[in-house]
Amino acid sequence: DTETNCKHIVAYGMTDKPSTDVGDDSTADVSLTDLIGCMKHLDCQQDHVDVRGFQIKYWLFSNPKKPLGNRFPVVALHGGPSMPHNYILPLKLLADLGYPVLFYDQCGCGESKNGIDDPKKNAKLEYLLTVEYYVQELYKVIEGVGLTQYYVYGSSWGSLLAQEFALTQPSGLLGLILDGTFCCAQEYSQTQWRDLISTLPTFSQNKLKQLVAEKKFDSKGYKAIEEALTPQFTTRLVPHPKCFLDTLKYSNPAIYQGMQGPSEFSIGGTLEHWSTVDRLHQVRVPTLVVRGEYDTMTAQASQHVVDLIPTSWPMVTIPRAAHCKLIDEPQACCTEFLKFLTTVDGIREACSKPSSD
Repeated sequence: DTETNCKHIVAYGMTDKPSTDVGDDSTADVSLTDLIGCMKHLDCQQDHVDVRGFQIKYWLFSNPKKPLGNRFPVVALHGGPSMPHNYILPLKLLADLGYPVLFYDQCGCGESKNGIDDPKKNAKLEYLLTVEYYVQELYKVIEGVGLTQYYVYGSSWGSLLAQEFALTQPSGLLGLILDGTFCCAQEYSQTQWRDLISTLPTFSQNKLKQLVAEKKFDSKGYKAIEEALTPQFTTRLVPHPKCFLDTLKYSNPAIYQGMQGPSEFSIGGTLEHWSTVDRLHQVRVPTLVVRGEYDTMTAQASQHVVDLIPTSWPMVTIPRAAHCKLIDEPQACCTEFLKFLTTVDGIREACSKPSSD
């Protein structure tokens, strides 16, 4: 079943069937409830924000039994590009602990698909392949929901978007959680070959280099190598849970390929030369960088982000987890996130108290 292979987005057809991620997923082999426990007690505010004439769907989860106090919402940015929010739903654990979590699907995928297929076939939609659009979209979502102070969590591509957003110096941003991140596309690609693909047998490495050079991304050999790497570096949880499969099912391959390129082992789309290396020193908020022990984002690529952000915490590595660490180790992830959030909140609260002198 090809739906059990992550990050092979080129192999997935699109469907207009709406997602059911906020409802009951008990029919799946592994449900969200299996991963994080029952969260039916959470309140869920569902609505949409209009951006450039399209509806951007969002869900805001909160625990009615946990007064906010000094806790502010976490805005969750999914990855891809164009892989909807379903796979990061384990962040509901933070909502259960008192930090409201705002999920939304970026334009063109999931429940914000809006009938959009391939932006490259419509000159009026080519902005959907630009980083600048998604920064604008994020601003519109935050404004539409009415958030004035908030944290931003970004997964994979979402962590790149979070960097770009932070660099615009938004007044309400309190902190960043960058999950599976890098700051230089070329460094990420090069270190992936050096540190991850090098673990394959020599024949497989050489075969992959040949297939990528010849752009034979639909060949059986290329897909076989992708499938071999998936359980090692993308998600190590088997069987895959429904929330993960829904992300694959409702993704948009055209937007993904347009920005990332057709290969998982190189970057050839609009993100090919993306970099924040010369700008990250401008980030002014506390930042937590997290990677999985077996992450597709190499230690060097993620550590580079830590080194460049003056307000970054030391990088945290989640044991036993691959790239989709909220699937592999949701409790371990949210424990680290909670530690970061409560510490930053505590420092901010202490600094806001008038001096006794």
